Amino acid sequence: MGLFDKKYCDVCGDKIGLLGNRKLEDGNLCKNCAKKLSPFFSERRSSTVAQIKEQLAYREQNQRELANLNPTVTYGRGRKIFVDTAAKKFVCTYMTDWKSDNPDIISFSQVKDVKLNIEEHKSEIYTKDAEGKRISYKPPRYEYEYEFEITIFVDSPYFSEIEMELSSSNRPDSPYTDLYREYERQADELIRTLKGMPAQTASAAAGQSTGTGMAQTIPCAANDVLYRYMDSDGIDLTLKINVALKFDVQIIDENIYRYMVLEDTTKIQSAMKMAVQTVILETKMPGVEPDQLPAHSIEIMSALMAKCKDFPSIYGVAVTSISIQRIIMDPESNKMMMQVKQLKQRKDAMNGGAPGAAPVQAAAAPAASGPWDCPICGGTGNTGKFCEYCGEKRPG
Repeated sequence: MGLFDKKYCDVCGDKIGLLGNRKLEDGNLCKNCAKKLSPFFSERRSSTVAQIKEQLAYREQNQRELANLNPTVTYGRGRKIFVDTAAKKFVCTYMTDWKSDNPDIISFSQVKDVKLNIEEHKSEIYTKDAEGKRISYKPPRYEYEYEFEITIFVDSPYFSEIEMELSSSNRPDSPYTDLYREYERQADELIRTLKGMPAQTASAAAGQSTGTGMAQTIPCAANDVLYRYMDSDGIDLTLKINVALKFDVQIIDENIYRYMVLEDTTKIQSAMKMAVQTVILETKMPGVEPDQLPAHSIEIMSALMAKCKDFPSIYGVAVTSISIQRIIMDPESNKMMMQVKQLKQRKDAMNGGAPGAAPVQAAAAPAASGPWDCPICGGTGNTGKFCEYCGEKRPG
């Protein structure tokens, strides 16, 4: 058969014009018959003439049944879903006059699953340098929009899924807008409806939305923070402490926040750890032992807040509050502080102790070489010129 030989539709028998043929596995289909197929059907080329005829018969029956459908709820803006909640059926079409498009009627019982995918689209925002050239911000800034895509998986002999965008032509630009939360609400309601789940109560919906907003709480654990302990007895030690805290932030610049915080909180956590390191090391509280630092939380938190003054320009957030949860010493520093306390007790005893108590005899000087025990703190096994525990000079 030649390229330009006349072809006829194997379904309706009409002559097929040039460029009007729609190939089937075992025949030809005219474009008019092809238009009558389900818009969700995509297996035409692998379908036989008999299968196409069967589907067109189903489509004619579907057209008659549309007269009995009475949608009460509509979802979407471009391709829409019209739901008849009483009949537990729905149709999906671009047409506002939905009956004219002969959309496939789907029963809730045919719905196998419904999925929501929120796709983030971002494009970089640029500025200009002194010469008028386009350059990126540092860090880069972006403008966003969010696409709410619904996929309905169905049990049908002609198609297996239906896709529609809930946010078509009106996508929100931030997860912190009323529009974004409205699409979340609509998606949840649609999914529950099509899957036959009970509707969510207003109080539950309100509770669900409290997790999103313009504020965020971020935990932070700063370990091996250096703390300098000094007292009136001349003891000067550098100890290590672990600080656990959490801080609340208010979003100031959403573009910076998304890039610097939302996608990876480790950046702002690292900055807070550095601030803790600096503040604790700069803290001068003579005689205050590490386990007494929680009593000075107000001073520490005030100093931390001052260190966070650049967070709005760097991370897009302002730190609104800081709460110190726990401050503990590492094992080695704890051991050193225990020896300091023993040292103080021994000095008190050597300086008189309790009234009537016998004077404490000074420890015999150790040999000039070899391991030695500190007569002040009791530290054993010292080998150098100074006590490894309290810093006392080797006697003798």
